[in-house]
Amino acid sequence: MKKYLNRLFGVFTLTPFLLVASPIQAEVTSVNASGFALAFEQTIDTSAEDIYTAMTEIGSWWHPDHSWEGKAENLYMDMRVGGCFCEKLANGGFAEHLHLAYAAPGKEIRLTGGLGPLQGMGMGGAMVWTITMAAEGQKISWTYTAHGHGTQDSMKGLAPIVDMVQKQAFDRLIRYIQTGAPDA
Repeated sequence: MKKYLNRLFGVFTLTPFLLVASPIQAEVTSVNASGFALAFEQTIDTSAEDIYTAMTEIGSWWHPDHSWEGKAENLYMDMRVGGCFCEKLANGGFAEHLHLAYAAPGKEIRLTGGLGPLQGMGMGGAMVWTITMAAEGQKISWTYTAHGHGTQDSMKGLAPIVDMVQKQAFDRLIRYIQTGAPDA
């Protein structure tokens, strides 16, 4: 946990510099005093079934820096209603990242909850990954809507940080689907 918090502190500390260097926050679709929404999408020439399967293999593409112990291979999704996007921790411990609320193979996965530090802030959210047909293949859409108590300023500060982490995960998923490896 301390290691994760140190990494998170580094993200908070570096965020102003990252935002100047790269317009990552462009995918923040709305912010208000009670939350924010993020959205990403990309069309790729891959079957809906292959995309869906890759989505469920979260330990293969999620960035290890955004896990409690820095080991993406310890992440997994229990693909059933009420199932868990979870992480196995050392000494038999565990962390629940999100709950599985809906799964339609080849079409959509919906997860609910607050990721990482959002849990400790009492925030919740809905993460939705959809696959739809497009002229050039399949369009993958990823949204995360977070909600909780805050102020307009606190949510404006938090949204770009969560956006950066989510965009990184989305990009890694796309690379994993296209090449079998999440790293650039």
